[in-house]
Order: sequence, then structure tokens, then C-alpha cells
Amino acid sequence: MDFGAERGAPKIARLKDISTPDTEALRRLSEAHYKEFNMRLEGEENSDLENPRAAYIETNGAVFVLRDGDDIVGSVAVLPDADGVAQLKRLQLLPAHRGRGMGQVLLKAAMEYAHERGLARVSVEAHEKDADMREALRKLDFHPTENHGELLGFERASH
Repeated sequence: MDFGAERGAPKIARLKDISTPDTEALRRLSEAHYKEFNMRLEGEENSDLENPRAAYIETNGAVFVLRDGDDIVGSVAVLPDADGVAQLKRLQLLPAHRGRGMGQVLLKAAMEYAHERGLARVSVEAHEKDADMREALRKLDFHPTENHGELLGFERASH
């Protein structure tokens, strides 16, 4: 995968093992993302941040990050479900890196991973106030599905 390879752009990487500093960086990224949309980072739905290796890598999923130097500035996790759908989690990008196609870079990496593993569909939720993410999803032909409060559901084929 060579998405986002232009000079000076953040570089995408798949984390095959997640170190303690990576876990801490993912938590900080999620905290910033949640704060931006006035959401609270608490509850069982956020337990994956305590051990992303167990939540994603050990369950046949993956974690992709965008690095700007040593800093993680964006992420997406892929979690296959029992129905053969790749659930995308932790799709987040710091505001300073938006508007340059980096959200699409993350989405394309996740879709390629899902397709290579035979997962037919990709599903993701976006906060209703996150216009940048909704635009990235629209550009990649994601279609609205069901909503869960402030979270809007989207889905598309993985290929």
C-alpha cells in the first residue's frame, strides 16, 4: 500500500503489533476526536482503547494509522464480524490533516484489507457533525444505513 505517498504527507502504516506508546497515541487521538464533537470517551464501547492489540489484531482485524513523523495523526481499525462485514472503528483524523484526502487514504487501506480477506461489505459510523468524514465516505460511494443517535451509519462493498 502506497497511499498518501506524496512528499511531506503523513504516511500510512498497518500496525502488526501495538506498542504501549502506540496505544497511548491512539487514546490521545480518540480523546481529541471525541472532544471535538462534545462526546465522552467512556463506557464499554471504548474498551478497545485499553488493549487495541487484543480488540483488533488478535481477532483477525487490523489497525491502520497515519503518521506525521513519529506522531499518529489518524487511524482506522478493521473488525470482521460473523456476517462477513468489516466493521470500521476508530476512523479519526486530526483537524490539521483534513481536507487533503487523508481520510480517503485511511478508508482505502481498510477497504483493501477487507477485500483481501474476502469480506464483502464495509460498514462505518460517522458523527452527524463530522462533515469532513461524511464527505470522504460519499466520495468513496458509501451509502447511508441506520443511525444510532448522533452516529450515522454508512456501508458499501469492499471492492
